Amino acid sequence: MTVALTDSLSKAVELTKRSLFTRSDFGKWLNLGFVVFLAQLAEGGYSFNIPSNFSGKPSPLATTSLADLLKEASAWLDSNMSLVLAIAVPVVLFVVAVLVTLVWLSSYGKVILVESIVWDRHAVGEPWQRLRPLASSLFKFRLALGSLAVVLGTAVVITAFWLAYPELAGGVFKERALLATGIVAGYSLCLGLPLAVIGWLLDDFVVPIMYLDNARVRAAWRTFRAEIWPGNAGALVLYYLTLIPLALGAGVVIFIATLVTCCVAGLPYVSSVVFLPIFVFRRAYSLHVLQGLGKRVFPEPAQPPTWGEPGRFGY
Repeated sequence: MTVALTDSLSKAVELTKRSLFTRSDFGKWLNLGFVVFLAQLAEGGYSFNIPSNFSGKPSPLATTSLADLLKEASAWLDSNMSLVLAIAVPVVLFVVAVLVTLVWLSSYGKVILVESIVWDRHAVGEPWQRLRPLASSLFKFRLALGSLAVVLGTAVVITAFWLAYPELAGGVFKERALLATGIVAGYSLCLGLPLAVIGWLLDDFVVPIMYLDNARVRAAWRTFRAEIWPGNAGALVLYYLTLIPLALGAGVVIFIATLVTCCVAGLPYVSSVVFLPIFVFRRAYSLHVLQGLGKRVFPEPAQPPTWGEPGRFGY
């Protein structure tokens, strides 16, 4: 499988070069960059924390014990609970609405990006309408998966804090705090990691299967389990291991370019255009790996003319 992964890497590089640097135009970069921008919404970004205390004096928080901070925070909440609720509830509802909207938009972007890479297209409006059923199905699944992760994570954090609070408020770290730490670690290992793996497989393989088979999420998962997973678990693990150095290298390039351009290259959408080859390569790599695992992804000939007829291949 190492040879197959190496072959997929080289094919992804060739596809990226052919798509973006052969008979390309700036309009294509802008349109395809916008699709990438949509696909990445609700998935976070790059941030750089710069210390703001350069006086050499310790921060006031650094001279206050955790127990004192917890007591002060608890007293303040008790005396200002109505104000906190009046502010927190609208803010939480607004944040939830924004996140749901971002997940909805990115679901469209993910499906359109697969079509863009497979057929060397860069349209946005027309596939937005045509691929609506697939994008809606993906949105519902991602929303349910994200909601489950948030609910479980919040419950675990609240439980751990409730257990550890008496000791933390007393300035000690003993059995209750240790148990709370174990609960958080257990959640991360037993539930958090599996949820993350589901998200990775969804993005890399299930979404392309949805587009290729014109299938909803549940049907695409069944295809993945029946045709891709059997006998290929080790290959999939190796694939994700190869992504680690690739992600580190891409991160270094993006970090340096962002600094050199005074953070201009890191702006939303601008970064999608500037670093478009990285994002196209990443999507093309997973598609070639999927084809190497037995799913026909790219039509014959390997690269149809730009604006080739999108859709199923008739098999």
